[in-house]
Amino acid sequence: FAFAESPVDKGVFWAGSDDGLVHISRNGGETWEDITPKGLGEWALVTMIEPSHYDGAKAYMTATRYKMDDPTPMLFRTTDYGITWTAINEGIREGDYLRCVREDPEKSGLLYAGSETGIYVSFDDGGEWQTLNANLPVVPVYDIAIKSDDLVAATHGRSFWILDDVTLLHQLEDKITGADIHLFKPRATYRVLSLFSNDTTDFTGTKYQRVSGSFETSTFNDFHNPDGEKIRRYLDVGENPPDGVIIHYFLRNKPEEVVSLSILDDKDDVIKTFTNDSSTNKEPSPSIKVGMNRFIWDMRYPE
Repeated sequence: FAFAESPVDKGVFWAGSDDGLVHISRNGGETWEDITPKGLGEWALVTMIEPSHYDGAKAYMTATRYKMDDPTPMLFRTTDYGITWTAINEGIREGDYLRCVREDPEKSGLLYAGSETGIYVSFDDGGEWQTLNANLPVVPVYDIAIKSDDLVAATHGRSFWILDDVTLLHQLEDKITGADIHLFKPRATYRVLSLFSNDTTDFTGTKYQRVSGSFETSTFNDFHNPDGEKIRRYLDVGENPPDGVIIHYFLRNKPEEVVSLSILDDKDDVIKTFTNDSSTNKEPSPSIKVGMNRFIWDMRYPE
């Protein structure tokens, strides 16, 4: 039922069955060895095996016995080609059985797990898990992929969902979450010409546009949020990330003084500065909420 080849150790194959068995081949499939974890349980369905991107001896595995009336979340890790396994399900809600597990290809120790009700994340190689659902509906997540620093979730019943920009998760560390102010490094952004990207008109009501290259139309609403960011909410098609550079910053406390955000070029010359001083500012203002904040720069120089 589950099969995976190591991306770093040639000829190492991992296989899991739908009746509670796990095997490994270290010679390209010529011979196989039974490495079933002792705590897996009889008739377990091995839903996914994820070989590590960093260590050929390491792999992660999800399994379930919900068809045997056992909804316990089963998640295991091995660091010695399956000779020993460790259960790593701390923090996953009891009864929320698992469908998949993926390792971040850019950040060692960062893991994602898909369950019957959503997504979990671990920052310490499975030592502890927390939910990563945000606005994702309660839905089974059967697979997860990390592509171009975005997390793509394949759900059972609610189509595909994308969490834009997991580089924020790459940068989360104790020294950051303990700081009073922290500016996260934005990911590389490409300027894309858009008919609506520079429009500051306060749109209301429902609008329609023809989908490029077809005779179909999409329906959307345009509006601005309290921070001045223009939002386009599609009602019947997928939604793209905002146009421009997405800048994230963290504030432990609400600042009493004026906050400014400056955009610099490669020579450290200031292109543009944005402030939250409403008396002098006609540009979008940086938000100053406690916790995480987001600002969108449209990549344009002053007129």
